[in-house]
Amino acid sequence: LANATGRDRLANLLKHSYNHVPWGDMTEQICEYVLLHLRRPPKLVTSNDFTEAKSPEWILLPFLLRQENNMIFAPGGGGKSNLALYWLILLELAKRDNPFNWIVRDKPLLGLYLDWERSYNTHSYRMRGLLDGLGIVAYGPETPPLNYYRLHAPLAQEVRNVQGLINEAKASFLIIDSCGMAAGGDMNKITDNTIMVYRT
Repeated sequence: LANATGRDRLANLLKHSYNHVPWGDMTEQICEYVLLHLRRPPKLVTSNDFTEAKSPEWILLPFLLRQENNMIFAPGGGGKSNLALYWLILLELAKRDNPFNWIVRDKPLLGLYLDWERSYNTHSYRMRGLLDGLGIVAYGPETPPLNYYRLHAPLAQEVRNVQGLINEAKASFLIIDSCGMAAGGDMNKITDNTIMVYRT
């Protein structure tokens, strides 16, 4: 049940025997419950348990921590989307011979930009400007595959769709622009104008 395809397959099998049960929703809830308990620490953690604490690892020094979710806070128009798109490009540049050797990574990381705020044309214009500024050919065999998808409904209604997109893009991380809109909030509120970089 680790991916949407497996859950859908199981739900369809169960429908043949008990077709009056909403198995699609049921399998989603079961997976959420299992993941919640798997991620919960097995016991109360105290400072005595930190004897083997390790320094944090970075995927983009000094901005993005490995195995952590990262958020960009700023008022509307503060450049969060441009910064997130810039990071998306940098994380995928490892496959090229590039001068950005300060980036901590052992291989390219493919990302998926999920956008609730702007049109594809606006995103494409910004991406083209950043690629031009970095001296990268916008369209060519060496250009990073910058995956983008425009959404309208809240993320809770798009979970299966997004899971399919992650599998299709082989994405290691998501950029959610913005968290407030993804949660059904108001894009005009500063508190809702937050971007998350989420490791899948």
